[in-house]
Amino acid sequence: MAFKREVKPSGGCNWRSDSPNERPLVHFFKIILPCILDYKKLRIPNKFVRRYGEELSGVAKVIVPSGHAWEIGLTKDQSNIWFDEGWQKFVEHHSIRFGYLLVFAYRGCCNFSVLIFDMSGCEIQYPCPSVGPTSAKKTNYDLNGFGRKGKSSERHNASAEQNLGMKRR
Repeated sequence: MAFKREVKPSGGCNWRSDSPNERPLVHFFKIILPCILDYKKLRIPNKFVRRYGEELSGVAKVIVPSGHAWEIGLTKDQSNIWFDEGWQKFVEHHSIRFGYLLVFAYRGCCNFSVLIFDMSGCEIQYPCPSVGPTSAKKTNYDLNGFGRKGKSSERHNASAEQNLGMKRR
């Protein structure tokens, strides 16, 4: 899957794939604002909807870096499309908070990849869960002060401090 950049005489460029059925990924990002958390749904940018909205059906597959895929319902409202049913579970499972940045890559056929960045600007490295997203098992992550801290995180921190020769306060 190699894409080659062709420069046009006008100074613009086109992307060309070695395979006629492939196209480069299309990206958009969303900064998580309080209204997004309150509405419990996420609006896909209008420019993306104008270009690719006809390709989007009722359910999108959102794939996180661990490889787990989440099925999230899409709601169409006039010229808007929203990640809706299942979005709140996704947000809760990944402890997404105000100020986080989500970068989506559209892979075609209603498939998206997503990267999640915390307020420090760094990508969050979530542990690979032993259960899939559909099992509704709740996990508490310690995400550098931005997530919730559970007992397993406290045990992990205690053993890390012990290994580093640090004293607990």
